[in-house]
Amino acid sequence: MLQLPDIRLEITGKKKPKQVMSYNSRKAEIYRTNIADENQARQLKERLLSFFPTMRICFDLEDCDNILKIESTNDLEKVQIEAHAKTIGIHIQPLED
Repeated sequence: MLQLPDIRLEITGKKKPKQVMSYNSRKAEIYRTNIADENQARQLKERLLSFFPTMRICFDLEDCDNILKIESTNDLEKVQIEAHAKTIGIHIQPLED
């Protein structure tokens, strides 16, 4: 699982702001999909958000693998995500790091 840094600025006294990175705040999974168009992408996004409302979901349908990227502050439930996709006829497969 890919962990994305959460970048924020800390301002302390008269010193310049210091950039702080935390690698435990957001986790991401990237999937190869068989999504054919934006309607299918929208349908999957709506379904996943109805069960996992804090997720950030985006697609890259111009990529040859029709990429689905999911970010969450919680541990991602890969099996549940795959099952929800499958119920609407979409097959997803995690991309290896």
